[in-house]
Amino acid sequence: NGSLYSQVTYYKTIGGLRDKAESERYANMLFFDFDVESDELPRLKNEIKKSYTDLTGKQRLNQVKNLQLEYQNLLFETDVLEKPLNDAKTLYSYLKSSNINSYAVFSGSKGIHLYVFFDECELRNYTAISYKLAESYKSGLKLDTLDLSVNKDAIARKSRVIYSNHATSNLFTIPIDIESDSVTEILTNAKKQSVIPFELDDYVISDDGGFVNVLKNIDASITDKKSEIKAEKEKVKSMITGTAISSADMFSALLCSFHFCLFHISILFPTPITTISLSISAYSRRLLATRNLP
Repeated sequence: NGSLYSQVTYYKTIGGLRDKAESERYANMLFFDFDVESDELPRLKNEIKKSYTDLTGKQRLNQVKNLQLEYQNLLFETDVLEKPLNDAKTLYSYLKSSNINSYAVFSGSKGIHLYVFFDECELRNYTAISYKLAESYKSGLKLDTLDLSVNKDAIARKSRVIYSNHATSNLFTIPIDIESDSVTEILTNAKKQSVIPFELDDYVISDDGGFVNVLKNIDASITDKKSEIKAEKEKVKSMITGTAISSADMFSALLCSFHFCLFHISILFPTPITTISLSISAYSRRLLATRNLP
């Protein structure tokens, strides 16, 4: 028993981990977290944490157990999980209609996790890709409980390993049948650590299907544009520091720099300003099988 986490990206060599080399960071999944807050759950969570640190022995054991039971009862008696579950179902169904199988997991507390597994590949800009896709899903499918902060900081974030125990609720992180399981069934099953076998190969999207190629194309596009921006900044810098630069050249350089700044914003976090014809947005639409979001 106990909380157990894994990172969604990883290094394949000790040297890569030591040097934090972008070129050696790999990924084989996308991770989406559906979560919602309530008035009482944060209070109980803080009380449980405080009990762990301030108390000892049987006093701590009994206090934590009583608070965890109160936490569980609150999950059972309120509809706090309904909205995250319904939003996760929406994305699950949408991906399925695009021939993308996702894997649904109850977090062990108040959220639902959705994984999209694919063949391992090197992605230098994993966070930008993850965030853009999550942002597109959230706005296009109206997924209010999709937590973008997880995708905005995707490399640093960790996901709970299935069948591990959640220290706040004392429930287990378990896979669910998102198409049929009710909230009551999910919470009841999460009370016990019963292993449900599954074949990962049934969920992994093969590179042959083009999905991984789209991710790689997005990644390469971002990397290329970053290089262009860096080169342009260096060019502007050298022009500004030059002794023979004219005021007209200066103005032109600043305009050029401003254009690339706008481009930088639009390629990573789309704005109403259109500065390119081929951007992450276009690739995102390809990733969604070129289907229009509702």
